[in-house]
Amino acid sequence: MSAMNGAVITLSDQIMMREEGVRKEECTPADKNTDTRSAFIERILVESRVPTYLTGRAMLADAIMMAINDESTHGYITKVLYPTVALMHATTCGAVERNMRTALKRAWERGGKYLHERFSKCPNNRKYILAAAEDVKEALCSENK
Repeated sequence: MSAMNGAVITLSDQIMMREEGVRKEECTPADKNTDTRSAFIERILVESRVPTYLTGRAMLADAIMMAINDESTHGYITKVLYPTVALMHATTCGAVERNMRTALKRAWERGGKYLHERFSKCPNNRKYILAAAEDVKEALCSENK
């Protein structure tokens, strides 16, 4: 959450502000430490209501972190991101894709606020990862102000 003029702004509010055209100047989240990025990623996963007991949740968190740290992965989700996450979790690319998809489907069924405000239907892995990475970057940049 960010504080602006003493008011608390949730991640959902930040997304709505962005969609309404209230956009801050560009910045890079590289100056923020990994713990801060992890906290914002965790907040998105909580607001999405991704179940904590699913392996796909940890995989989504790792994928979002990678998308934040290296924008070159954005066009190569299946060729770069899935294999890297698979190595991190000692599993296959197919299992990574399936676990993430299952986690997102469960979150959609549970009525995750972030998901339902951001997407009109259950997003695929790529859309969710890239949207979450963009929202974390924006939250980090707005926190710099």
